[in-house]
Amino acid sequence: MVLFLLAIFASSCVSKKTLQETATRYEGELAALRDQLYAAQKEIGSLNLHLAERRGANSALTEVQDKLQSRIDALEKELQKNSSQAQTQEKSLNYRIASKDSLIEAQQTAIEAVREAIRESAREMDAFAGVLRDSFQRHPAGQWEVQLLEGQAVLILSEPLLFKSGVTAKVEPLGLAALKTLADILAQYPSLFVDVVGHHDNQPLPRKVLADVWDYTTLRANTVVRTMVRDMELSPGRVLAAGKGPFAPRQSNETATGQAANRRVEFVIFPSANALPKKILELLSQ
Repeated sequence: MVLFLLAIFASSCVSKKTLQETATRYEGELAALRDQLYAAQKEIGSLNLHLAERRGANSALTEVQDKLQSRIDALEKELQKNSSQAQTQEKSLNYRIASKDSLIEAQQTAIEAVREAIRESAREMDAFAGVLRDSFQRHPAGQWEVQLLEGQAVLILSEPLLFKSGVTAKVEPLGLAALKTLADILAQYPSLFVDVVGHHDNQPLPRKVLADVWDYTTLRANTVVRTMVRDMELSPGRVLAAGKGPFAPRQSNETATGQAANRRVEFVIFPSANALPKKILELLSQ
């Protein structure tokens, strides 16, 4: 191009110096254009690279988004599954709670029924003790006593009412009358049983033929039981004889009054051992 320009200027009769200057100027402009072109090409390359990177980043971002969406979908399915399982478990738990509540209510009802049966038994024994007190009003005052202890009626007859001092084999007439009163009452309550227990003070025995006071009180209890069974038609299956000697005093043996109170025969009257459990089992089976 410079040669072309030189030819033009030569044919136009332009001076060599002017021509040279012009050529130099154009060569400079041409070099500048080449630099601009290179810079533009470089920038285009950079832009293309950046664009490619952006496209790659967009592609990677899209891939990440796809993976995240897949994870979200999976989590939603898992959440739905867990929610369904939780609802099922909640229904099952509610059912079990309701069943346990029903069972607890039934047990509480049964327990209350048992308590009521025990209270009823106590009321019956209390009423029986009242019958004893009323019936024994005809017998000498101070020679008998009726107590209600732990659901059992206890009739206490003194030694003077039943036996002469030192005697174990024969009941006194007033004592026979008292035993007959008791036997007649027991005939009206066939479900009741009797433990006849002899007691004494801690003084030496009037009869040396016996081993100890224990034997003495047992012999007296046996005499009472034998009399009621043989002469008053008390069933032998309902009565038991025992002796406690001096080992269950009512009062201190330090005084004559206390010793007299301790010489006695007690009639411990109670329901059949099977009556209350049987009633309870009947209540529980309802």
